[in-house]
Amino acid sequence: MNTVGALARSIVITNRTVFLGMSVLMVIPTALVSVGFKPLPAAVLLTGCLGVIALVARDPSMRPDGVLQQRVNPLLLGACICIAAALLFYSGSLHFFPPTFDWRIRDAVLADLSAAGFPATYRVGGEEYLLRAPIGMYVMPAMLGFSSGLFSAHIALWIQNSFALGVILYFICALGFGLRHAALLLLSGTCAILPVALLWFLGALPPFNGLLVYGLDAWHPTYQYSSAMIQFFWVPNHAIPGWWIAVAFLLHFEEELDGASVAATTSAALFWSPLVVFAVPFLLLGRLREHVVRPRMWISALIACCFAPVVIYFTADASSIPLSTAPATAETFSLYSLFVLALAPHAAFLFLNRKSLPKQYRMAAVISLILLFTLPAFIFGTSNDIVMRGSIVPLTILWFLFGYVLLGASIQHVRDRWLGMVTGVLCSLSAVGTLAMHHLAPGWPISYCSIVQSARELGAGELSPHYHARWSVIPDWLMIRGSSELRPTAPRECWSLNEELYQTGIFGGIRAAEAQLPG
Repeated sequence: MNTVGALARSIVITNRTVFLGMSVLMVIPTALVSVGFKPLPAAVLLTGCLGVIALVARDPSMRPDGVLQQRVNPLLLGACICIAAALLFYSGSLHFFPPTFDWRIRDAVLADLSAAGFPATYRVGGEEYLLRAPIGMYVMPAMLGFSSGLFSAHIALWIQNSFALGVILYFICALGFGLRHAALLLLSGTCAILPVALLWFLGALPPFNGLLVYGLDAWHPTYQYSSAMIQFFWVPNHAIPGWWIAVAFLLHFEEELDGASVAATTSAALFWSPLVVFAVPFLLLGRLREHVVRPRMWISALIACCFAPVVIYFTADASSIPLSTAPATAETFSLYSLFVLALAPHAAFLFLNRKSLPKQYRMAAVISLILLFTLPAFIFGTSNDIVMRGSIVPLTILWFLFGYVLLGASIQHVRDRWLGMVTGVLCSLSAVGTLAMHHLAPGWPISYCSIVQSARELGAGELSPHYHARWSVIPDWLMIRGSSELRPTAPRECWSLNEELYQTGIFGGIRAAEAQLPG
């Protein structure tokens, strides 16, 4: 008995183990769906998944005093996971609280994968389609749903996301200034109140009901940089991989991960959300000379190529998704000027206190701001997804660095500290509004509708280029047609909504707002 106790005490679990465990969690969905691919692409995908784990596990960047080498703080890790679980539960997980409106489609994706596995197939108008979307978040919960029912899948999804977000918050605490730093990030956003106030003064503000539902971030008709709370309430499938990549970069800046491990982390996140990786090459460019001479970086490039089957799957039949640059008009420039105004307080604060920012973070701050100022020049997706998703990594890094300076002890002038506090408060208004207004939204029970049925109920048409591809355009060598039954497409009622509340009261005009604002 004493021997067992001594052995237990001798086993040291470090933060490196936690990081590796999270990396495994991120890559497992890709490994699981490889069974839906033909033997050769499946083998290539599995090679990539194993390569990601091997690269991260054998990272040579071992700082004896670094965060990854420290023992796990179980109380802090447990607290972060509990905070994440409570936040996601309130956001609508398990439907005890009202989910945000995007979950009408996300529930359908989980239902389809739980019932049919991967790839889910539909027949519409005599043509067969497959579900073609970033589904990394749903794969493991859907496996439980396949054997134990859809509610079990929702429970598994909540547990999975709570663990993932909790680990992210834990590393933010460890790299920064504890729970107060993590809390600051969760309440962070851009200073959207500035353009909103100016538009209100000019009488050009979008429908106020839309701002209540989507938050202050949704004031712009084309662009949106979502606050942290909006991200985790509306799009955790994008926020979780984006924030995890940001954590990997923060460790990289601290010399605790090399560029190869960051690239591997990005490859693992690809199946969760391909657009969040937009910023990765630019952030790696800051140390390009160092990266190109290291063999591990070239190995990581080969491993990234192993995920080509997933990229082909994502791009199949996607030519109708809008892709362009923003039109060069006076209206576009005016709205862009207001849009970047919301970034000005964070940028000004970091510039004024640049000497308080450690040298290893300065290049990252510059690159992040450049990306955030230039992203609005592009339009991709019906809701301009490239702006909303591609901004997640640089925004998270920017918010972390803002908190690093504000909560540190190196600010020289009281004026600057007050400027930081005012900036933090103004930039938290969208998150606070999300928390305050969320419980007033109409709720609905878990829906068993397919994504085709749900989209029809929403008036969005039966098929979307974001979610569906024709089987006829999938290369014969790439994927295996599923043997399960086709998912239903016949019209049916998907939600038991209180239509009176939905049409009137605080959410009156919501459908008009949805037609004008990105969701």
